Formats: sequence, structure tokens, C-alpha cells
Amino acid sequence: MNKEELINKVGVLKERSVQLNNENNKLRKALFESIKTKGHKLNQINNQELLDLFANCQSDVEKSFPDINSLQRVF
Repeated sequence: MNKEELINKVGVLKERSVQLNNENNKLRKALFESIKTKGHKLNQINNQELLDLFANCQSDVEKSFPDINSLQRVF
């Protein structure tokens, strides 16, 4: 390939990358909206069990993920 063909190919790949990024953002937004509106609802018993589980495992999570900004610690 000559230089001009390579430049054209880079341009096409950049355009495709932008298109895929936009589509990804659109799908991510739709997914979060779907989770927010149709997400699983916990009854009080399940909610308490989940809270107890988080409380019991919190020290293990803090040991495994010492960085306070770690995404794993968010959940």
C-alpha cells in the first residue's frame, strides 16, 4: 500500500471507531435505562439478606481491593 491508501484506511478506521463508540454509548444508555425502569425489585426479606451479606463480606472486600476508589468496592 502506498502512503495515500494508508491515510485513507486510517481515516476509514477512525470513522468506524467513532461510529462504534457512539453505538456503544447509545446501547449502554438504553441498558441502564432498562435496568432503572424494569430492574429486579427485592422484597424486604431479600433486601435484608443482601444487606447482611454486604456487612459480612465488607472486610474481605476491603482487604482484596485496598484502593477506596476501586469499582469492586462500589458494589
